[in-house]
Amino acid sequence: MSYVKFFATLLSIQMLSFEGKAQKNNIQGAVTYTYIMKNMGVKADYSLLFTEFGGLYNLYQEDKTFKTSEGYEFYLHKRHLQWYLNFKTREVIHQERVGDKDVFAVYAADPIDWEIQEETGTILGYKVQKAIAKKHHFLTAKSTFPYGDAVAWFAVDIPVPMGPERFWGLPGLILQIKFTNFVGEYTATHIHFQKVDIAIPNTGVKVTKEQILERNKIDKKWLKKASDLLNNDN
Repeated sequence: MSYVKFFATLLSIQMLSFEGKAQKNNIQGAVTYTYIMKNMGVKADYSLLFTEFGGLYNLYQEDKTFKTSEGYEFYLHKRHLQWYLNFKTREVIHQERVGDKDVFAVYAADPIDWEIQEETGTILGYKVQKAIAKKHHFLTAKSTFPYGDAVAWFAVDIPVPMGPERFWGLPGLILQIKFTNFVGEYTATHIHFQKVDIAIPNTGVKVTKEQILERNKIDKKWLKKASDLLNNDN
């Protein structure tokens, strides 16, 4: 067995073990992540809800302009995203807003090849361990920025295999995501362990994975017609 296959098998075993612990402990809660772009004045908050069965990442971003200390402007476009991951089946239910219409897709979560490091640290009082992914979903042919490697710090004692921005697959809750060639980073600023109710984001017009990942290419006339038909049926 090659090293890569051995590592992938080991990580899969670790995830199954941690998922079992999460279900046994009935772990539930909510995380707030703060996204910042250093020296550019950009700051936004997003959230993650999790239970022993799955997690829901929520990103609600309205159109907003930020100004850097040098007077330059940086623009964040409006985006409404909900991304639910079933921890057992690895099935994703992904919902987005396109114009004034909701669309959603169901697909298998793309695996991320994490390389877990020995380096540890502390975030919000929790022991975290470093992991690196050289290939990830931010690195596409259409990426605006050369993100480089994704560097995650996950809490070894919180058995939730998920984090911000559709990053997942580590044996612990991801508390921070950074990139080697990009100034933007996501860091957990609050964690509350409490009972949560997760509403599965499956409203609107059902589309394919390819369509929702390139939602700007969805034909607006087709979407309006499909949405009208759906509303009439209801």
